[in-house]
Amino acid sequence: MGINLFTNRQTKNPLNALLLLTDGQDNENHNYTQLMQTLPSGVQCHTFGYGSDHTASLLVRIAEQGNGGTFTYIDEQEAIGSAFAMALGGLFTCVAQQVHVNIEFTGAYKITHVHSNYKYEPEQLPSTNLNIKLHDLNAEEKRNLVFQLYVPKTDNNEQNVDMTSQLPMSVTQSTEEIQLFENQIIGNVTVIYMDPNTGRTITTNPVSFNLVRGSHPPDELLRVNHILDIQRNRVETAHALERAMAEDNYRQSRAILKAQVDKIKASVSAQDPFCQKLIKDLEYHYPTERDYRSSQHNTYMCHTTERGTYMPSSNTSTR
Repeated sequence: MGINLFTNRQTKNPLNALLLLTDGQDNENHNYTQLMQTLPSGVQCHTFGYGSDHTASLLVRIAEQGNGGTFTYIDEQEAIGSAFAMALGGLFTCVAQQVHVNIEFTGAYKITHVHSNYKYEPEQLPSTNLNIKLHDLNAEEKRNLVFQLYVPKTDNNEQNVDMTSQLPMSVTQSTEEIQLFENQIIGNVTVIYMDPNTGRTITTNPVSFNLVRGSHPPDELLRVNHILDIQRNRVETAHALERAMAEDNYRQSRAILKAQVDKIKASVSAQDPFCQKLIKDLEYHYPTERDYRSSQHNTYMCHTTERGTYMPSSNTSTR
């Protein structure tokens, strides 16, 4: 019925969302995948599970199929207002809609894996081009895209060539000039989005990807990037939570999260405050399995969408 209101309405608002709150399980059998396909592309579906009888896995699936919506677990009656206030607050501060990130690489440079949980095309990798769909972006939000790139090795017998000028290097050039030649532009990224205030589609200026090659790179380039390692821990935690929530055996589900905790503790960024919060959330012991699954489903959605929602006080990494 709610979807019909969107499809049959006479006028449209610049910002649209469908909010679904339930405190129990569905008494009838519905094909929700087919139903969510009828939801207009500009409308996100945000789901809320209240109390102990809701089916968190179903609400997560509806939100994921609802154009990148969120799932919120409401653990107490007093939190209902806060949960809806956070969702509505995000809608009212939307700064970009229908965000697409276009990545293009040149030559033999290809994207081999995408680790972030956003939809992308083409689905078949490797590819030199990638279009990632990020849906809407609210004020003070950010998105981190983690992917792997195939970098072809160089032939030491070949002359060094500037990718811009394509002119062979002179043997009389200085070390600084050689280093400049080795800083190559291998691709670019642009962002396309719709301004919710004007309805105009905006395309940003391309930003280049620069690859620095050298026979003796400085030590700082050989170290694991701290910021990237934090994002890798976040993305891998989201994947681990997804697997754990799909595991029906409670002990095995907890074992999946324990293995992820061990990986974070062994990482370069293990002592980062955010990673410490990830560890705390994954290790937390809930009073019941239902509380465990509802809360961790919520944590999974927050880290997958990089969007905060109301969370029980036991959770710290999504605040």
